[in-house]
Amino acid sequence: MTKALISFISICILFACNEQNQTSTNNFNNSQNFETLSSIIEKKEYPNIEGLQHWKIYNKDSVLLEEGDVLNGNKNGSWSTYYPTGFVNKMSTYVNGKLNGMHIHLSKRGTLLEKHDYVNGLLDGKKVKYNQRAKIALDENYVAGKLDGSRLLFYQDGTIQEDGNFKNGERHGLQKWYDEAGKLTIEYEYDNGEKL
Repeated sequence: MTKALISFISICILFACNEQNQTSTNNFNNSQNFETLSSIIEKKEYPNIEGLQHWKIYNKDSVLLEEGDVLNGNKNGSWSTYYPTGFVNKMSTYVNGKLNGMHIHLSKRGTLLEKHDYVNGLLDGKKVKYNQRAKIALDENYVAGKLDGSRLLFYQDGTIQEDGNFKNGERHGLQKWYDEAGKLTIEYEYDNGEKL
């Protein structure tokens, strides 16, 4: 967490410094390296596209941490973060610095841990998490950052644990809870977050 915070602060400082010292080169083969307290950022400019750069961020030991495109100081397009082993950790898509599109999180072994969709930096659409057995652990739906629609939780073996619905972030409609044998144990009706 501390490393991530330091990296974020370092990137913000670099954006501010870069705005003051912007070069006019548009050759992708030209690159600039910037060293911060916790990382080294390699920037390569794309030809004929003003303000678009490809960034690679390394730690002090030259291990690639993340990479992607930056347009006028904001993340834009596909970004990938990596485990120290070099395997992909997360893949995300950005538009003007905000998450937009599918976000995927992988384990160190390359198995899918979760995937969800964003619109303008907010969860919007399906969010699915997987357990260590590659079975769905959570399947829920979002609209503009709030739970909205069906939400299913599962036990490790894939047996359903909870089946509910949400509306504008609140429980709404029939909610059911099951034991590990699949037997219904609790059932409640909700209206906009209020249990009836």
